[in-house]
Amino acid sequence: MIDFRRRDLVVLLGSATVAVPLAARAQQGTLRRIGVPVNQSAPHPIAEILPGELRRRGYAEGRHIAFEFRYADGRRDRVEAFAFELVRLGVDILVAVQTPAARAAKLATQTIPIVMSGVSAPLETGLVTSLSRPGGNITGVTDMAAELGRKRLQLLQEIIPGLRAVAALGSSQDLFTRPFLEYMRLAAVSTGIRLLPFVVDGPGNFEAAFAAMAQAGAQAVVVQGIFNTNRAVFLPLAARYRLPVVNWDRATVLAGGLFALSAKSADVHRRAADFVYRILQGARAADLPVEQPTAFELVINGKTARTLGLTIPSSVAIQADEVVE
Repeated sequence: MIDFRRRDLVVLLGSATVAVPLAARAQQGTLRRIGVPVNQSAPHPIAEILPGELRRRGYAEGRHIAFEFRYADGRRDRVEAFAFELVRLGVDILVAVQTPAARAAKLATQTIPIVMSGVSAPLETGLVTSLSRPGGNITGVTDMAAELGRKRLQLLQEIIPGLRAVAALGSSQDLFTRPFLEYMRLAAVSTGIRLLPFVVDGPGNFEAAFAAMAQAGAQAVVVQGIFNTNRAVFLPLAARYRLPVVNWDRATVLAGGLFALSAKSADVHRRAADFVYRILQGARAADLPVEQPTAFELVINGKTARTLGLTIPSSVAIQADEVVE
């Protein structure tokens, strides 16, 4: 199992606080409403983890709290519309899952507390201006998706002998693309690998992008998380051009990707639930430092490796939490 040392982080955003403390509203017996804009598709683990963790802390769904889940299927227009809809509904807290959802929540309100869950590079994307001293209405848990770029390239070097060039597939529609590619660029410099960045508008550009990757000599591709919902499109293209796919989504590995390295998403969502609990108890988002994950997981698809003529060395296999066969 891969582990990394925690770095100090946290947040600033917005400038207003909640007019009526949620703890006071709890004493009045008011049902608190929690809006959850999710950038991905349903089903999503947060739909079970968030209610379960709050129930364990004494907040029963339907009795003390109510949830409003919205799934955007990876579409920026939908997640923005959902964020504004939830604000109009008068939710007490927003839990934003993934960077596009956090961005949409920030656009929708500067007063309702926002808890990030699995949001990437909040400082670099401008979601927050400080990670250790939040002063606005946003806090929560990051997933370190960008910071893991170097480790992903190091694992690829061990798996692919003589690795020289790796493509990175990013989205022109996501704030996270810039830090994702920058961390990848720095990782490529430090590991002596040539990085081939490809930024596209969406799945309609995948075929041309993968053809260009192969022509440019890419030997693998790291796919940005915003495209996880499009795995049925990009995985067949990767197989056609014999490009191992790396990202941070276990489902993509199960469907044919080579490996995923990520924070443990269940842990991230549990920590986000703790932020929600503290805000329900009267804490201000401005006073709660943003957290980074400390537990990570590596999932490898052994069958995909063999199909590509690759051997997973023992030095990599021993680090894996799961090897799919």
